[in-house]
Amino acid sequence: MERYRIHAEAAVYYLTYSVVEWLPPTEGLPSPVPTGYSSPPPPITILPMERYRIHPEAAVYYLTYSVVEWLPVFVSEAACKLVTDSLTFCYREKHLRINAYVIMPTHMHLIVFDADCDSERLVRSLADFRKYTGRQLSDYCTHRGPKCFLETLRNQAIADRERRFWQPSRHPEAILGERFWQQKLDYLHDNPCRKGLVRSPDHWRFSSAAWYMSDGVKAVDVPLTAIAW
Repeated sequence: MERYRIHAEAAVYYLTYSVVEWLPPTEGLPSPVPTGYSSPPPPITILPMERYRIHPEAAVYYLTYSVVEWLPVFVSEAACKLVTDSLTFCYREKHLRINAYVIMPTHMHLIVFDADCDSERLVRSLADFRKYTGRQLSDYCTHRGPKCFLETLRNQAIADRERRFWQPSRHPEAILGERFWQQKLDYLHDNPCRKGLVRSPDHWRFSSAAWYMSDGVKAVDVPLTAIAW
C-alpha cells in the first residue's frame, strides 16, 4: 500500500510528529527526565474504555444480540422459536421480565429487567440465556442450515468452544426514564418497517408490536411485562 505523501495535487497538509518511547537528553534541549526523577518515569498505562454493562444503578435495559457475521439465521420460524421459547423459560424460571422484543433476520433487540430489580441475577439470567440459545442455534445451523453457516460459526470460534453463534457484545443500555424508553421501544418496533419487511410493525410475527398496538389484546410468542413510569 502506498504511504501518505506530499504531492503536487495539494498545497496544505495535516502532519503528526510522534516521539519514540524514550529519548536520552539531547544537547541544547531540556532533559526529558522530569524533576525529581533520576531515571525515566514509569510508563503510563492506558486502560481500555469500559464496555456497556449492567450495574446496580439501573433496572431496565435495552439489549442487542447479533449473529456472527450477520448471518440471516432468523428467516426461519424454527430458529425464532428457539429464542422465544428460551425467553419464556427465563420468564418462568429465572425471574426475567421482557418488556419488548423484536427478532430480525440477523439480530434481535430486547427491553428487559429482573422481577425484583436484582442486577446480579439479571446478569446471570442473561448469561444463561445467551449460552443456551447459542448452543441451540449453533446446532440448528449445523443440522438445518446451509454449509456456509456452520463454516462461519467455526471460523468465529474461540479457544474454549467449537462454534460461536452470538457476537461478543450484547451492548446493554440502561433505560432510566420514560422518554428514552419510548425512543427505544419505537426504534425496536419500527425495525421491520425500516428494513422494508412489513408495512406496519404489528405485521411482524416475532415482535411485541402487536401486543402494544392492541393494548395487550393480541397474544405474542413471549410473555410481556408492562412498565409504569
